[in-house]
Amino acid sequence: MVIIVVYCNVVRHIRITLILNKEITMNTQYTSYHRGYKIMANEDLHCINEIMDAIVDSIEGYTSSYSRTFVVNFGLNYPQATHSEGNKPMQMFMDRFKKYLTVRGLRHVYVWVREQKSSDNPHYHCLLLLDGRKIQNSFGIMEEAKRLWGAINDCDGAGLVHYPHAPAMLRTDSQAYTEEIEMCVFHTSYLAKKNTKGSAPCRQREYGYSRKKPWE
Repeated sequence: MVIIVVYCNVVRHIRITLILNKEITMNTQYTSYHRGYKIMANEDLHCINEIMDAIVDSIEGYTSSYSRTFVVNFGLNYPQATHSEGNKPMQMFMDRFKKYLTVRGLRHVYVWVREQKSSDNPHYHCLLLLDGRKIQNSFGIMEEAKRLWGAINDCDGAGLVHYPHAPAMLRTDSQAYTEEIEMCVFHTSYLAKKNTKGSAPCRQREYGYSRKKPWE
């Protein structure tokens, strides 16, 4: 009984968060679309098409293959005393994190981006899609993300993993399924914004995504 109550509260929190995020972000004057989806862009704010394609392909592909898609957006910051120019720590993190998910039978798809504007270090944003039949909350996997990122940076990871908004569960049996997918693309388009890209050193990638898809 306790498990059922907790699960219901998680779903209720997700739905309330989606509604609140929709009301808040839609008040901003975003006028641009990508492949039919409204995105966080307009005449002055631009998104990178290649990143948007990776986001849309991932969300459309996963939601077309699974009846429930658990969506997690999270960010990774470096400790203040750390200086990093390359993406090696991020690559190490993704390799270990993907292995962790695979061992637990969680088929996943991801998109990550590197951002840096005026800070000494870059930071990263990640979109993670998981089978919602096997996972309903992000606590366990985000604790592991914190542990892994902390170990790579020789610290405990406290305060270095952040969440722009709550996870979302996309269900094919939801009456608002299409709208929820549109909102998912809209929020995730934040990763594709152009004004925080372009400062990476030579031969350093500014984004990455799953090459191997679980539905292929």
